[in-house]
Amino acid sequence: MFVSHNNFIYADTGLILFEVDNTTLTHNHVINNNFGVYFQRSESNDYHNNSMQTNGDYGLALDGDSHYNTIHHNAFLDNGGAASQAKDDGNENIWYEVQTSEGNYWNDWGGTGIYEIDGLGGNDDLYPLNIIPVISEIIKGNTTLQLLLVIPSLSVIFVLFQRKKK
Repeated sequence: MFVSHNNFIYADTGLILFEVDNTTLTHNHVINNNFGVYFQRSESNDYHNNSMQTNGDYGLALDGDSHYNTIHHNAFLDNGGAASQAKDDGNENIWYEVQTSEGNYWNDWGGTGIYEIDGLGGNDDLYPLNIIPVISEIIKGNTTLQLLLVIPSLSVIFVLFQRKKK
């Protein structure tokens, strides 16, 4: 499965992945939620080129039953959490791309060394990035508002058409 180019904004939890396996999630924006992204019992997913920004708690968290996920080339910006912007209670999750030895961008990283991830998994981002990776722009526009504007227009057209018939 492939999940891309979505905005998850102003919710309790931006995105919950429950028992999701072998999925690529890319170019998504998770912004201003109480909790960013939560992996539950999810394995072997590739989560890259996403932004997690100003979420009240962790930008991304993996429970103890989430394993073998790869998280890289994401932007973590001003998320809550304890000591870090992410939490990993799972095993064998990798916080960088193996082929390039490139991890994620963390705006609270000191600029040298690893980025320590909270959680029981003992996982860290071994290769934090100095610059924000390429992530598509936030999808703009409010489809609900656009629909509300179109429906009255259709009503007006219908009324005019009915008047011409008489």
